Amino acid sequence: MNLDKEICNLKKNLEDKNFDWSKKKKELEKIISTGNYVSERGYLVDFIKKEYGSKKDINILDYGCGSGIYVTILLLMGYKNVNGFDIFKKFNNQVIKSLNFSEQTFKLSDGKLPYPDKSFDFINSSQVLEHVEDIDFYYREAARVLKDDGICFFSFPHRLQIYDSHSRTYIIHWFPKFLRKILYDIFSQQRGESLNNYLFLNTVAYH
Repeated sequence: MNLDKEICNLKKNLEDKNFDWSKKKKELEKIISTGNYVSERGYLVDFIKKEYGSKKDINILDYGCGSGIYVTILLLMGYKNVNGFDIFKKFNNQVIKSLNFSEQTFKLSDGKLPYPDKSFDFINSSQVLEHVEDIDFYYREAARVLKDDGICFFSFPHRLQIYDSHSRTYIIHWFPKFLRKILYDIFSQQRGESLNNYLFLNTVAYH
């Protein structure tokens, strides 16, 4: 089973009054417990298992959670304190509520993280930093809400890669911004201005 796709499709059942959410939750929990699934986030799950073992009460934040797939997987695995944060509302708290989890799991803000200092044992940021313009602010906020002995796990594409998966082009992201716009308009299916406004690739050394 493609677990990511299965979780994304859950929102389609919100209007179905006959849909058995309890049964679906048990089905997903069973699939996760047996490991009989495919997920792009599998490496993150393995990382948490390695670092924290059987501890399920750690505080986890998915910083830039997108559609909330990673958060939902961790909740279904039995982790009790999992939070998702983003500036764009791609997730659905109603799905989480229907699965009998806290409807406050996901939060939305365009400024500071809405959490107290030193709140989290583990912070994940997956495929987010290439879309962040003020990287210093992003890192400061992650550091602020991280416990002293906590772990941040950042994964993101960098500028020196030959291929850019967002524009689906080669080496154009190496060029200055004004040239990128022109080249994206010619070679990418997306408009250059749009890509320049949400894609901020930097080198690993910069980070």
